[in-house]
Amino acid sequence: MKKLLLCLSALLIFNLVSITNELNVKKMNMTQNQENFVFATYVSDNTQVRKACQLIKSIRNSAGEYSNCEIYIGLCDKPGFNSDLLKSEDVKFVNFDLPEDAENYYYAVKAYASARIEEALNKNVKTLAWFDPETIVTGSVDDLELKQGYSAAIRPVFLMNKIGIKPDEEANEYWGAILNYLNLKAEGMPVVETEVDLVKTRAYYNCGIFSVNPALGIMKEWARVQTVFLNDKDYQKKTCSDIMRKIFFHQVVFSCVVCSKLKPDEIYSLPKSCGYPLDLHQKIPAEKKISKLNDLSCAIIEDLWDKNPKWLDDFTVEDPLKTLLQHATQEYLSTE
Repeated sequence: MKKLLLCLSALLIFNLVSITNELNVKKMNMTQNQENFVFATYVSDNTQVRKACQLIKSIRNSAGEYSNCEIYIGLCDKPGFNSDLLKSEDVKFVNFDLPEDAENYYYAVKAYASARIEEALNKNVKTLAWFDPETIVTGSVDDLELKQGYSAAIRPVFLMNKIGIKPDEEANEYWGAILNYLNLKAEGMPVVETEVDLVKTRAYYNCGIFSVNPALGIMKEWARVQTVFLNDKDYQKKTCSDIMRKIFFHQVVFSCVVCSKLKPDEIYSLPKSCGYPLDLHQKIPAEKKISKLNDLSCAIIEDLWDKNPKWLDDFTVEDPLKTLLQHATQEYLSTE
């Protein structure tokens, strides 16, 4: 009986030590994440303010070991919108200016916001995780944390939209001028596949959700190169005369800058669970669709909530995530 009690005591002590060690490791990892990993987004109008509020809440509620990481928000210094809704959140604000030449290129704003945030970060930060305000976090964003050997985590665009360069094509003037400026050649860019219409293209990356090593100055270079070509009136007149080229100009510059700063093996390709396009779900081939929202870590929503307030009816999702997403949608739609 005495031996049995001794054995049970030893087993209990062993289990307690194991549990304590496991908790200490988790606590250490969470502390490291909080020091090395930051979230970043921006707002430039009232709709984005409302969506950014839901993004912030989703990070705090659903990002797991990353839920307490710092969140930076770029505030565009222009009249016409009220960011007071964000002031009650535990976030850091960074003001940035939008050049006049960028005002007609709606998404060009992202380069200037991310560059200012990158500049403001502590040198200890190893991962800057960028989220457009029109996104949501549904689980741990571990795929965005840069592991050893990687300097960026990104994914291809979802649709070709007659913008990308097919592998057997030469770069047109739209891409070619930027590539020449950065001493790049299209044939030296990696080939990727768009994720909805499944077209092979030279490196053409989505910049709705991604991460970079801020020490490399990729965001600063994105803003700098974008400004060079926004200021080039001849280039703009010749190559950006149609609306699609204006809309996706920022992604073309982003893709070229990434290729100029990084080798292909320094780029981690994000899985479909990280940055899944909920707004394009109906267009995604059946074999590439996600089976339920609980399998995602984060997603792009764009204007899905506005167009379809009952969007959750189109997906399989389990609680507690289902309740969180229902509340986020309702709160967003009811907030002025």
